[in-house]
Amino acid sequence: MAEKGFNFFRNNAFSFSTFIVLLGYLVTHSKWVQKVDSHLVDFNNHKANQTLHMPFESRIKLFVPRTELDSRLKNIEQLLHELNKQLKYK
Repeated sequence: MAEKGFNFFRNNAFSFSTFIVLLGYLVTHSKWVQKVDSHLVDFNNHKANQTLHMPFESRIKLFVPRTELDSRLKNIEQLLHELNKQLKYK
């Protein structure tokens, strides 16, 4: 029985070694595909992040223009001057 098994292995050594090589290639390839897929998921999550990649229209809505800030500061100054005058008269 052991001799039959040895002869089987010797007669089919090429096909067995080819099977082992293919099996190793499939394992390596599947690991590589899984790694690429996980990187794609991470990339898509990064691309969808609106805080890092905000469209220009959203940036305009988020940030107040400088002219508006200047006018608000002038209004605050005027109110402070008026309050200061009112406090002086009392």
